[in-house]
Amino acid sequence: SELLELRMKNSTKMVNATRELPIDMRFNDGHVVSIIMYPILMVISIIGNVTVLYLILQRRRSNRSRINTMLLHLAVADLL
Repeated sequence: SELLELRMKNSTKMVNATRELPIDMRFNDGHVVSIIMYPILMVISIIGNVTVLYLILQRRRSNRSRINTMLLHLAVADLL
């Protein structure tokens, strides 16, 4: 009977846990900044990489260097 009473006391303490999220998992201003900044950076990088691809492919006939080939591959990989 004492053992059962001790188990009941221990089990009631576990039930009183809070259901709130930890502070680092709550939605805050930092999340808003991330949600706004990531699409802006993505659009800028897509425009930049497409511009690099266009310029290299237009000038490729006259200037076939290894650096231009590397930049072409880098821009394609960045778009993936």
